[in-house]
Amino acid sequence: MLVPVLVVGGIAWLLLREGKDKPDADPTPDPTPDPTPEPTPTRPDPSETKWTETASWQGEYAEKGYDGTERVVWGLTKGIRYQDGSTKMDNTQYILIGNKTHTSFRSANSDRGTIDIKKEYTGGDKDVKNAIVYDSFATAEAKVRELSQEPEYDPTDPIQPRPEPEDDDDGSSGGGGFGGLPAAPGYSLGQGMGSSVF
Repeated sequence: MLVPVLVVGGIAWLLLREGKDKPDADPTPDPTPDPTPEPTPTRPDPSETKWTETASWQGEYAEKGYDGTERVVWGLTKGIRYQDGSTKMDNTQYILIGNKTHTSFRSANSDRGTIDIKKEYTGGDKDVKNAIVYDSFATAEAKVRELSQEPEYDPTDPIQPRPEPEDDDDGSSGGGGFGGLPAAPGYSLGQGMGSSVF
């Protein structure tokens, strides 16, 4: 019997207590997120631009490979050209291997040890992603020499393409089949195909 009296008394005290016993209301309400999205940044009008990005290209070494591809070791230095005509170049030089017009470069599948080059730097029609950066001109030149040599055939390498078979001395293709494939004896190419004449 004492327990119900205490429970009823506790509820009455909570309902009838004075304001000084109540906890204070939080003076700062919780911030609600703004439902409106932030506007996307717009590109500045080119007529109002006070500077443009620029690049300086320095070709150091070129070699034509066995496959006819010309590879050039390039030194790229980025900078800013101001509206008054003055230019400020970075102190960093990126060493790359590319084609002779510096619009295509050796690239990697990851972004480690690489740089992205804007099309404005190259004069090409697209940006270059993950162009491989070399630590010195000597390292890049050695890689160009390696890429320019015809690889030796390794018969144990399953990925390496097989060399073309050598032609016989009489110039035949080895059996008269299509593309150098041997034909079945007594069966010429195209025999038994198409319509027959009666």
